[in-house]
Amino acid sequence: MSRSLPNIIITGTPGVGKTLHCELLAERVPGMKHLSVNDVVKEKECHEGYDEEFQSWIVDEDKLLDTIEEQVKAGGCIIDWHACDLFPKSWIDLVVVLRVDHTTLYDRLKARNYPENKLQENLDSEIMEVLLQEARDSYDEEIVVELQSNDTEDMESNVDRIEAWIPQRNYGEGPGSGRIVKEDDYSDNKIDISNNEQNPKPSLWRVLNVISNTVPRKALKMAHDIRQQVNFITGNKNKLTEVKAILEPAIQVDSRALDLIEVQAATMEEVTIDKCRRAADLVMGPVLVEDTCLCFDALNDLPGPYILGHDGLNKLLAGHEDKSAKAVCTFAYSAGPGHEPILFQGITEGKIVPARGPANFGWDPIFEYEGKTYAEMTKEEKNKISHRFKALQKLQAWFKLQLTT
Repeated sequence: MSRSLPNIIITGTPGVGKTLHCELLAERVPGMKHLSVNDVVKEKECHEGYDEEFQSWIVDEDKLLDTIEEQVKAGGCIIDWHACDLFPKSWIDLVVVLRVDHTTLYDRLKARNYPENKLQENLDSEIMEVLLQEARDSYDEEIVVELQSNDTEDMESNVDRIEAWIPQRNYGEGPGSGRIVKEDDYSDNKIDISNNEQNPKPSLWRVLNVISNTVPRKALKMAHDIRQQVNFITGNKNKLTEVKAILEPAIQVDSRALDLIEVQAATMEEVTIDKCRRAADLVMGPVLVEDTCLCFDALNDLPGPYILGHDGLNKLLAGHEDKSAKAVCTFAYSAGPGHEPILFQGITEGKIVPARGPANFGWDPIFEYEGKTYAEMTKEEKNKISHRFKALQKLQAWFKLQLTT
């Protein structure tokens, strides 16, 4: 079926700016209409009820498609939703996947007052490129475009590029009919899809785990099913609190205090791996162990794991102008006895300063990042940028990957 105006999906994790892009594009291009799936689901009752845990409507996909079919087949729809694979290929001429830096996304979702489980699910999805891979799996490669959406300049540029593509005709006549403009067409506003061929993910990565105000049945089922459990080996209540705040509810964290003697080894990684193996043997189950070190650039990464008191650490740098340092966190996970530990490391760069803030968590008062010591930060601030957060973020992504294999 030929149509004079294209149907465009603008998709991406909640918080990437889909609605703003759709509204601006609809304002600029006569005949193009913003079709918000969230609004249709609520207004036309295309849902199967409400999920309290994730605060989302469970979409009845069949009813949704029946409701919008006539409108979409007529063309000129800018479809706004975080899922795209349920729409038939014959309906769609262009799929735009918006991407956002995960720190920016965290701030946007936090401002929306997303509950922590809903927020974390969406951050994980963005980090793992879930929706980008879904689009590539569901539609012809030449009509899938990945665009950055970190600020208003990105949005203006994105809409300019999409608008430049629209004047083509004969949409809906098969793969490639709604092709991206050629190099010599609209050369200043050409949509570049070269990034689509970089680092393609195998199909096992394909898992829709994005939680918005409306959510497909399969996404909700997977969100409920993803409940990993791990024994974090620590007797430090502050560490346990931080780890639980970052990992839960996606991963249930229990704690075990074990007296593990650290081996003498050349690297922190070797120490952590040995500790993890012995913990798994003792617990007879999945374990997570952590080692943290502070590395001074002026001292070739000393003191490393050999942590002194605040005064001692500052004295080490007394004769050096360079106060820069790296906070390094290394987690090791083992599924149990006989399973080789897997390492996840996070690094935050900062500098060493005279102690500021509460002195109740290690060297937090002397490690400064962008004007604040760890001790001066709120828990929420620290858990967005800390070395521990970065390491655990990698662990979360790895857990999600295992669930799709």
